[in-house]
Amino acid sequence: MKPFIDRRALKNIDLSLLIILFFILIYGLTCLYSATHLQNNTTYELIFKKQLIWICIGIIALFTLSFFNYTSISRYAYLIYILCIILLIAVIFMGKHVQGAKRWISIAGFTIQPTEFTKFAIILSLSKFISSKFDLSQKNLSYGVTFLAIVIILIPAALILIEPDLGSAVVVVLIGFSMLVLNKMKLRVLLILILLVGISSPLIWGHLKDYQKARIKTFLNPNLDPTGAGYHINQSKIAIGSGEIMGKGFMKGTQTRLQYLPEHYTDFIFSHLAEEWGFVGSLTLIGLYTLLILRCINIGLKSKDHLGYNLSIGTALLFFWHSAINLGMVTGLLPVVGVPLILVSYGGSSILTAMASLGLSLNVAMRRFLYR
Repeated sequence: MKPFIDRRALKNIDLSLLIILFFILIYGLTCLYSATHLQNNTTYELIFKKQLIWICIGIIALFTLSFFNYTSISRYAYLIYILCIILLIAVIFMGKHVQGAKRWISIAGFTIQPTEFTKFAIILSLSKFISSKFDLSQKNLSYGVTFLAIVIILIPAALILIEPDLGSAVVVVLIGFSMLVLNKMKLRVLLILILLVGISSPLIWGHLKDYQKARIKTFLNPNLDPTGAGYHINQSKIAIGSGEIMGKGFMKGTQTRLQYLPEHYTDFIFSHLAEEWGFVGSLTLIGLYTLLILRCINIGLKSKDHLGYNLSIGTALLFFWHSAINLGMVTGLLPVVGVPLILVSYGGSSILTAMASLGLSLNVAMRRFLYR
């Protein structure tokens, strides 16, 4: 791979993207520190230190991926995709059991979650595939290209669903199909897919785990099991509501300190944030996410080629769907499906995936004026 570290590329570095990212990371670390230091527990405190390490690794990945021409990186798209498929299969047979699911695997002393890396692989491989088949003379993607793209999406989604990890499978499918829609997938195909999902929903329901069914039933009827399946969302709503306009203050969240709020540093960290920083603090974080997503979209629209467009739009979709589903989940607007708040929730694999994806967008921005 030919390095592309020259003055022309460095002059085009997108400082706006980096500044927005910096504020989200600071926001997330401050919130995570509060969430893990409210209890006198060294295990919780170790979580914050691990997150710092993963962010440092993520920053290295971000700049490394921005230093090489993205057209050269795309040559390895299918290889990365295949490696992720192999890891997903390995998880099924060798994965670490946590709360009834096998989503993690240990490699060289590190515990990683291949489902997170698969999201990066989907963005990269779909961008490579669509851009190589895209024909400007046609108004829509051909049926053949669309079918193969759907296969690329559904293979890892099915393996993730087997783990089971419904939330990550949904995110992979949403990112993939959103990319197809934004690449002018034919409306007829989209309608057929929606119809197939409706027809197959009883089959999907029959393969869900009991706890997943309970979460969906509780979403439809919050009072069905308030101390069981509905406990998470009820405590989340209490935390968010108690924060009111300005919040209770840094490290003064009673829902977390008294251990009422479950998963307070992972899936429900936004609830902890809302309790301490209130509506104003919550809206600030949502605003930062919005700016980051819009910045990635802008980079994609101004890209010099279709590959760059898809890489940056794919990154925007990763952040959009992750944040939208998490915020909908913790506020009771969506069922609880275990999707973390990207860059804020604790999780090394998630941090690395987000930073690597942003590295691709930064890469595209740096080279939109270069033509060799």
